[in-house]
Amino acid sequence: MIRIELEDIVARHGPAYSLVDKLERCRMVGCIGSTYYLAARTYGRKWTALLRDPQLVATFENLPPTRLASG
Repeated sequence: MIRIELEDIVARHGPAYSLVDKLERCRMVGCIGSTYYLAARTYGRKWTALLRDPQLVATFENLPPTRLASG
């Protein structure tokens, strides 16, 4: 998992941009895939995928499990 800075997102996409149902090319060295966003209400809480579109969610069902950047 890579932490993103909301200031970076706003600078690239504008203040009205939503992270829900958005995919972005992975920017980690050696990563050739796409990423989706996760959010937690506060530190230490459960992470939730910001995917709501049923068709988009279905595309991930047959893929290997996600991996965290830290391990």
